[in-house]
Amino acid sequence: MNRQWLASLPDFFIHNNIHHLVVSPGSRSAPLILHLANQPGLNVHVQVDERSAGFIALGLAQHLKTTVILICTSGSALLNYSPAIAEAYYQQIPLLVLSADRPPEWIDQADGQSMRQHDVFHNFIRKSFTLPVDGQHPDDEWHIWRLLSEAVRASQYPIPGPVHVNIPFREPLYQMEAKPIELPKFINTLKSFRSLDDQALSKITTRLKQIKKLMILVGLSLPENISKNALQRIAFFPQVAILTDITSNTYGDEFISASDDVIASLNENEVDNYLPELLITFGGQVISKRLKKWLRKNHSVEHWHVSETFEVPDTFQHLSNLIPCNPNHFLNQLEEILSPLETGYSNCWKLKLHMVLAKQKSHCSIASFSDLTALWLISQKIPENSQLHLANSMPIRYGQFFRWSEGMNIFSNRGVSGIDGCVSTALGSAILFKGFTTIITGDLAMLYDSHSLWHHLPDKFRIIVLNNGGGGIFRIIDGPGKYPEFLNFFETSHQLTLELLAKMYKIDYFASKNKAELNESLYTFYMDDSKPKLLEIFTDQETNAGEFKSYMDEMKK
Repeated sequence: MNRQWLASLPDFFIHNNIHHLVVSPGSRSAPLILHLANQPGLNVHVQVDERSAGFIALGLAQHLKTTVILICTSGSALLNYSPAIAEAYYQQIPLLVLSADRPPEWIDQADGQSMRQHDVFHNFIRKSFTLPVDGQHPDDEWHIWRLLSEAVRASQYPIPGPVHVNIPFREPLYQMEAKPIELPKFINTLKSFRSLDDQALSKITTRLKQIKKLMILVGLSLPENISKNALQRIAFFPQVAILTDITSNTYGDEFISASDDVIASLNENEVDNYLPELLITFGGQVISKRLKKWLRKNHSVEHWHVSETFEVPDTFQHLSNLIPCNPNHFLNQLEEILSPLETGYSNCWKLKLHMVLAKQKSHCSIASFSDLTALWLISQKIPENSQLHLANSMPIRYGQFFRWSEGMNIFSNRGVSGIDGCVSTALGSAILFKGFTTIITGDLAMLYDSHSLWHHLPDKFRIIVLNNGGGGIFRIIDGPGKYPEFLNFFETSHQLTLELLAKMYKIDYFASKNKAELNESLYTFYMDDSKPKLLEIFTDQETNAGEFKSYMDEMKK
């Protein structure tokens, strides 16, 4: 049995700038854990629940923008990573999954805790590998290091994402190999970015000079991935309107950040003034369903998408140019190409935005207490220069209506938009962030991901739960409410509260049932940073649905 290579793993990961591992305990993975735990330069985070562990790793990698390792034992433990792996794939977040496995001769032989693990994530993984088992030939160790180098590279380049390495181990499992005699083989990757050649640049230059109404739309993006400075300079061209999704992490007075409200406010006579001739998109998914539907039905709009991938996201159903180029390099070229055209297109959007924000303030100041007004109050009180995570379902939808602090980083699991790991993702990010990290979540998403609280919680971690007694979104979207199965199979009504859950995990607990209580709670909630805190906001489902409709009606006036 030759497992000498395991002793060199710490040096290999540190050389590749990988310093954080999330481990779920198990027996088959013992050879990995014994060699990686308590090593200088490696930070090992333990989370028993593999589903939560996957999302904690996602949050860590979001913050670091470098690969984070996940380690689990064999069998169904690996399958519990699936939601986080899918989310990482569509968000382009670098994760390296190391799964321990039975040796191949025992797969499908009715042996315990075994299943077909090779390429198990084939639909949403950058690459999959299975390492040789206890190799004896000299080339086996060379093969292992070559595969591990390729796995690390595939997690980061050319497009970040999750990579799976399956590692079969024969018994005995609980033994340490000798310390490494020499360093493992390192294969370094010198990174570059894609740019346009002269012919392509000439073609787009000719077209751009003809455009009098140019819309730039920035979707889901990690902080600083898309240059805010470059966008701000381009925003001063009168023919350019820049719309930024709440998850774009590009905010500023020059940008249209509440596009959902603006689109809702347009009447039929105004639409032509706001429609672009050309739409250029950057980043990933866009939250606003209203914006997507508005652009889809207007096929006169030409659409270019800029990304270093060769994937074709025809989100608006009239994509004409896919530009495989580094987004920031493209923005710099765009700034050089454009000349000011006094079309008034930019001011048209900005004036409308100021109008709807004034309506928003007026409406929310006097509206009944609801999920919507609670989010509006929170947006005024949350500390600047903090991190905000918005859970899927209603929090992210409400959140997109409001303007948040420019110094805030905002995240949401919009890769596949599940509720399953929103709190865990926020926790992973909070572990490394020195300021406040707030997760705003619904009651069902919190209950679904309550195992996240099993992990040690940072003192500045804040959880805000909108408890409306079920799945509030199903009262707002068209369809479910008209069926008799609504309460049991869609809304899933409940009468649970989180006070005892907070007590079990030694988290300070706050509760609010009206605006005055919420304002008072938020003041104390962020004043003391010596302990994690949970604020439960109780609202009524019917009031929530009524206030949502009232708000959208106000925007249309």
